[in-house]
Amino acid sequence: MSSPQAQSLEKTALKTYQQKAPTEAEKKAGNKALKELHQAAAHKNVYAEYRLGRYMVATGQKNTASSLIEAAANQDSPGAEFLLALMYGQGYGTLKQDAGKEATWLVKAANNHYPRAELLLAVSYIKGVHGVQKNSQQGYFYMRKAAHAGFPAAQYLLYTMYENGTHGAPQDPEKSQYWAQKVESGQSKFAGIVRRQQAQKAIVQEEDATNSGPDTGRFTTDCDNMSCVRRYSNGAVIHFTACMNPADMEPMDSAPVKDGIGACSGTDAEGNFYGMGSFN
Repeated sequence: MSSPQAQSLEKTALKTYQQKAPTEAEKKAGNKALKELHQAAAHKNVYAEYRLGRYMVATGQKNTASSLIEAAANQDSPGAEFLLALMYGQGYGTLKQDAGKEATWLVKAANNHYPRAELLLAVSYIKGVHGVQKNSQQGYFYMRKAAHAGFPAAQYLLYTMYENGTHGAPQDPEKSQYWAQKVESGQSKFAGIVRRQQAQKAIVQEEDATNSGPDTGRFTTDCDNMSCVRRYSNGAVIHFTACMNPADMEPMDSAPVKDGIGACSGTDAEGNFYGMGSFN
């Protein structure tokens, strides 16, 4: 199985023997733990069924994995309910592909407060996939649940929904900023994305606030590498990409122009453009 959903099954499985070759002591301890899981699962212990099922997914024992996960899901294990939904979505092991059952188990897992299920169900309602009908309000409802549970991806998506007023969410700058700060304060990959978006937003707001345009009077220019800000005496602000002097690798924002082309235009020995010369 090579689909994203199938890959998610592998990622959520136990990581036994995946990091490095185990020592003999680790093998013995692992075999003992595995034997105990088998014994507990045979006695319908839901935790054992779920953990053993994940192990079977990781080791490619699909039929046993699907049976164990289904047994754990029928005992209200939220994690197992989520995995079972993914299994029905793909037709995994002993389970035939069934969009209706996929949706049923996904809703159960989400209503059992499993954040991954809440996020996937939110996206499913927004797009009308994974066996559910498109419903933006329901998507907005479950996205909020996943975001409040601390799931970074949900927090980022909720921030964009409030920012743009999309997918059932009202446009709300205050709530958008709240979730942007939540994401920025975290360590997920979305933190850097939000920081860049917020910086760009600040640039646009600054330029909108000084829309009288530049004058022909005095100005100051500050450059950070090739990203420059020019502030005119009348308060106007322009952000632009500077030319780069190939001699000293310093910005040349005031390079002379000949025939409409900046003097530092052209390419270096490797064919890279020196100057952009374009205003944003």
